[in-house]
Amino acid sequence: GRLVQFGYQAGYDPPAAGKALSLKSSTWFHESPSAGQADAWQTHFPAAGANNNAWRDTPEGWVQNYNPSTLVEDQSSGIGRQPAQWFDSSVLNFDDFGRRSLPYPGTPRRLLDSAGAEWVDQAVNTTVACKEIGCTANASLQAYNPAEQEATNCRLSIHVHATDFDDEWSREHIDFWKVNGLLARAECDPMARGCNASASRPLYSCLQDMPVDHILDTNGTLLIQGRINKMVDECPFEGNLLSGVAAVTCMVRNKTALAKEAPFPQLSAPASKAVPSVSANATIRCSEPGCSAVALINLDPTVAMMGGTCLMNITVVQTDFDDDLGLPEDVEFIKMDGAGSIVSNMQPGKNPCTSRFQGNPLSEDELLFNLLTNYNVTEQLLAPPAGSIRLMGKISEQVDECASEGFLLDARVVVRCDPPSELV
Repeated sequence: GRLVQFGYQAGYDPPAAGKALSLKSSTWFHESPSAGQADAWQTHFPAAGANNNAWRDTPEGWVQNYNPSTLVEDQSSGIGRQPAQWFDSSVLNFDDFGRRSLPYPGTPRRLLDSAGAEWVDQAVNTTVACKEIGCTANASLQAYNPAEQEATNCRLSIHVHATDFDDEWSREHIDFWKVNGLLARAECDPMARGCNASASRPLYSCLQDMPVDHILDTNGTLLIQGRINKMVDECPFEGNLLSGVAAVTCMVRNKTALAKEAPFPQLSAPASKAVPSVSANATIRCSEPGCSAVALINLDPTVAMMGGTCLMNITVVQTDFDDDLGLPEDVEFIKMDGAGSIVSNMQPGKNPCTSRFQGNPLSEDELLFNLLTNYNVTEQLLAPPAGSIRLMGKISEQVDECASEGFLLDARVVVRCDPPSELV
């Protein structure tokens, strides 16, 4: 009971005189999972039978310890008849009823405890290749279809063919492998050369069974990117200096079957598989005469990697660009990493303050000037680091008045990526 000023608080029973409290341990409250008719697992409390594996409580829930072979420590093996664990130590992880220890969370066997449709192992692969010296290969791999399936325990492997990775004269390797923009492997060196047909056939591992459940996007897609260094320059495989295979395996099950067996109604998945367009914007702004500014645009490169087209448009707000006295009042340049100057000495031609003083204020359309229209930036968006474009802009020294929101250079950048027609 809980003692308050007058007696005991409502909802609490006063303790019985002379009666000891009976406290239960956390073990008493744990009901261990069961796979039903699919598999027999050991139970925690009460533990039926004997020789159960020891249990321990972890942040992921209750798990059982694995019992390793004791023969090495006991030095009990030798000539003559050998115990079962000499052949296979897993026999130590079955109890007297023949029930195996509880599978660890996240392992495929643990999915036998799940209600609904049966989980199956699904594998998907794609080629990752490029031809030029120092090139970057991009590939898109859909591990599962989230409109029809749910997935777990997805793992990615990447293997490459031997080309010029022998390292005889220099460091000849793959610089990196990235998955959805995240570094998965910093350097892969197969240490093999493929200048004859028999040597080119084997595949060498760069990545093996990497868990990717936390990396997969909402479309179940992995964007894979690999780059070779400039020393890899001979012995291409089928014309490619970088040639590999990326494979992902997942445990998947059909959502439709799950909905039929579930006790509660499920929301239906969208039927459309169309890939939507994506866009991003940024501003290039600075407030001093002759100033320069930098802008960074970050955009999901999925659409571009699937064969889409990305176009850039840049508009600038009119400030002091009227150039009436013959001195250059212009946007000297807009430069883009990987492409150089994409706008040079552009004169928007107006000064809103002067026009307003003369009784001819500019309309909203006249306040904006197009510096660049539908400029294709697909290649730059796919270049490492994929999904990022860096711009730099500068105005001339004579642009010195009539600022827009305090900025003499006030440019607005929009990048839009549209999928190919077959995915619309």
